[in-house]
Amino acid sequence: MKPEIYNRAGNPGCGQMRTCSAPLTSVLARILGAVLLVLLFLTACTTREERQLSALLDRADSLMRIRPDSSLYILNKVGTLPTTSLSMRHALLRADALNKCDSVLPSDTLLREVADYYDRHGSANERMRAHYLLGRCYHDMGEAPRALECYQHAAELGDTSSKDCDLHQLHLIYGQMADLYYAQYLPDDEMQALKTCERIAWKERDTLPALKAYELRLRPYYQKNDTDSILFYVNHSYQLYKKYGYHQAAGNILYMKIAISLDRGQYEEAGRYLKKYKKESGLFDNSNNIIRGREIRYYDEGRYQLGIGHVDSALYWFRRVGSYGYSEAAYKGMLDVYKQLHKPDSIAKYAELFAKANDDSYLENSMELMRIQTSLYNYHRYQASAVQMEQENSRLVIWLLSLALLLVLLATLVFFLLGYIRKRQAAVRQMKEKSARMTKGLQEVKRELELLHLMKSQLADSNSGLNDEILHLNEMIDHKEKEKNVLLGKVSFLQSKLEPSNLLAEKIEAPIVATFRRYATQVKEKPSEEEWRELCDLVDKTVPNFHAILSNNGELPPHHYRLCCLVRLGFDNTDIKVLISENLSNITMTYKNLHKKILQAPGSAKDFKNFVRRIGQEQLS
Repeated sequence: MKPEIYNRAGNPGCGQMRTCSAPLTSVLARILGAVLLVLLFLTACTTREERQLSALLDRADSLMRIRPDSSLYILNKVGTLPTTSLSMRHALLRADALNKCDSVLPSDTLLREVADYYDRHGSANERMRAHYLLGRCYHDMGEAPRALECYQHAAELGDTSSKDCDLHQLHLIYGQMADLYYAQYLPDDEMQALKTCERIAWKERDTLPALKAYELRLRPYYQKNDTDSILFYVNHSYQLYKKYGYHQAAGNILYMKIAISLDRGQYEEAGRYLKKYKKESGLFDNSNNIIRGREIRYYDEGRYQLGIGHVDSALYWFRRVGSYGYSEAAYKGMLDVYKQLHKPDSIAKYAELFAKANDDSYLENSMELMRIQTSLYNYHRYQASAVQMEQENSRLVIWLLSLALLLVLLATLVFFLLGYIRKRQAAVRQMKEKSARMTKGLQEVKRELELLHLMKSQLADSNSGLNDEILHLNEMIDHKEKEKNVLLGKVSFLQSKLEPSNLLAEKIEAPIVATFRRYATQVKEKPSEEEWRELCDLVDKTVPNFHAILSNNGELPPHHYRLCCLVRLGFDNTDIKVLISENLSNITMTYKNLHKKILQAPGSAKDFKNFVRRIGQEQLS
């Protein structure tokens, strides 16, 4: 034998198993450790990558207001994102950057997905931002009503009483709402949106947007053609811009006063405002050339020159206006010039050109208005369909909830009913078992009693003079009689519980009973003592052991025993009330007290009456 293949206990083979299993365990442990290290490394890399991407998005967000182009550059360099939250945030920030760079937003499908995501997982500010950008997307698509709905929903998400509310985003929303109301010729709604926009900007302490919102109150009054209100807001806005140091913005607003002064023929005042406008607005270079996009202001210059009699200068400015594409204004100015010069050919020529340009402009405005109306119509149809679907869904939900509630109630009712039935069956089963045990005990007592009576008779016949034994047997007989009466009472009580329908199976009819029934229908005439004695004797003779069972735990007072006799004879409480001159509440209390005294247990009045009516039925049956 080689000792290395035996262990210390002397069992062969175990040492061999140890030498094989030790390297295998070590290899498995190393593999498991390597897998865990790889998983930990991947997790750490993933977590680190997510942190880096999140920091990059934070950087892009911080640049959004001051350098949206830089923010967009950063966001465009971001590749595939590992988590849904990062992807949704990237889509939200990129849409915001495109919007601030005046670029076309991505499809509404993506932005609806972003809005739905932030409705479930975002903060109030994120939800507000997402719905605002979705509205901007619809705005770019020409879906003004849907854009307005998104703006309104986004505005509802902004809580200005909260310290965390993004007030800048909120005043942008109301500004966009005001622009939509202006485009749809809704001046009152636009005015309300501008007031809210201004109030939020002041709360944010963002002075220039607040002043701009106040200035834009001109637009509703322009649509209403309320010149006096326009002049009031121009003057007040001019003063506010000056007060807060925005001098170019103050000068820029003077174009409205120039136009109104020219309309009213106040050329001296118009010239004064025109000089201030060129000097303070910052829109003109040293050669009096206005910045690109504002060339329509040359029309006011031409009107002023025409008004002060400088016809050649007026023609120069009107032609210049036309060179920048403002044909309608140019033709209108040329027409006014040639009217003043009384040149019919030129008047006819420019009247025709102006009419055509005006028609083209009117047609373009009509088409735009028609597009808006069509968009509104389509939106109202969509909204009506959505409302109808929502109502149907609400009715379906209510119906399903009602059905579910009904099923729950039915299930609860069945559950409690089954529980009650099980408890009732268990109680009946226990009472039957107890009644069977007591019946068996009663039979044994009866047999012992018969045996004792037999022994007594045998002893008496033998006349053996064993008087002491006879006395002892008499005592035992009395004891067993009492025990039998107790058991009879308990059996009667249990059977009254189990078989209430047989309580009145036996009826005792006799002249004295008829007499008492007659007394029960009267109030003045009462039974005599002799009649009471006759009635009680009738019950004692007819019902075996009636008096013995009731008196087992002490003799009953006569009026209580009479009450028990009336119950045993089938008189109801109304008759008993008349016969013993007691009210029903006292009679009910007497039943309960007698139940406790006779049966040594609490019970109801009904339990006691059932017990009394069953006394003696075992022997009679």
